[in-house]
Amino acid sequence: MMEDATYAARADIENLYTAELVTQLVQRDEDADEDALVGDALTQATSEINSYLSVRYVTPLATPPAFIVRSCIDIAVYILAQSHNLMTEEITERYKRAIAHLKDIAAHKANVAGAALVGEGAANDDGSANVMFEGDDRLFTRRTMGDL
Repeated sequence: MMEDATYAARADIENLYTAELVTQLVQRDEDADEDALVGDALTQATSEINSYLSVRYVTPLATPPAFIVRSCIDIAVYILAQSHNLMTEEITERYKRAIAHLKDIAAHKANVAGAALVGEGAANDDGSANVMFEGDDRLFTRRTMGDL
């Protein structure tokens, strides 16, 4: 995935919500570039998603799973609806669910299967994780304890 790419596209929003809603959300005036407005909202949504995912995963995700695409759509629609007083209870609820799931991922309560982990304990190619423990030499041994 390229740096400026988003996890969803306008067509994805239209498939989930409808083309009519997208048109309502972006119609500001005749001079407005509707595709640019949708693109900006999707970029903001992707950035917000990455802010949660980057705690555990390398972002942007090379292959985002369907729930990340759906989260990007729901967050972008929420962003667009805020600027037009077109907020509905459904849009707000979808946004809250998307953010709650992203928070669960950041808190290790949910995972993004197949995503590359960051930092120590990152998964190997076979999915296993390396963990190393280090410590001082043993203080109490048979030799140091004598007859006890």
